[in-house]
Amino acid sequence: MPGHPEITGIVLAGGAGRRMGAPKPLLRLGGSTLIEHVVAAIQPLVSGVIVVTNDPESLAFLGLPTVADAEPGRGPLMGLYSGLLACPTPYALAVPCDAPFLAPALLEALNARRRADTMTLPETDHGPQPMPGVYPTALAPTIASLLESGRAALRDLTASAPVELLTKEEVRTLDPEGRTFMDLDTPEDLAAAQAELEGRG
Repeated sequence: MPGHPEITGIVLAGGAGRRMGAPKPLLRLGGSTLIEHVVAAIQPLVSGVIVVTNDPESLAFLGLPTVADAEPGRGPLMGLYSGLLACPTPYALAVPCDAPFLAPALLEALNARRRADTMTLPETDHGPQPMPGVYPTALAPTIASLLESGRAALRDLTASAPVELLTKEEVRTLDPEGRTFMDLDTPEDLAAAQAELEGRG
């Protein structure tokens, strides 16, 4: 069944995966691709899922709508911006394609804390984390201004617009081992995730 009607899931799947040596969305973890793990985690919470990718043919097996970067090669902030432009709901739950252990309780808490014109992000010992995060589509003009000025990092946005934080203490309660933030950038990361998955079994 679809989740919250006011929020759409946006999966950023546009990275080149240079350090991994292969496109990250299609890497297999257990019996599924990384992007299938991510979609399965967010789908119960949102009204629909959009995948931001510049290679839609490779992800057609998901059966989900895709959108290309408005300007390819500009990084994750451009990916978020492109997803927000295509978002049919007032809010988006944005996640990377390479975070296979997203904690549902943490995602639910982000959604429950959402506020107009304000990002809702988790805080860790390293500060506010831009993903997973809940973003109002109304932030699109702010992102456009950042991109026009040459700022293309997600952290440029978190430093330029209002943020509602789930505190470190709240995040630890919802995801005690911080698995939500286990993103996979290298073959070693993938091997560690496989060991984590096998350990759960």
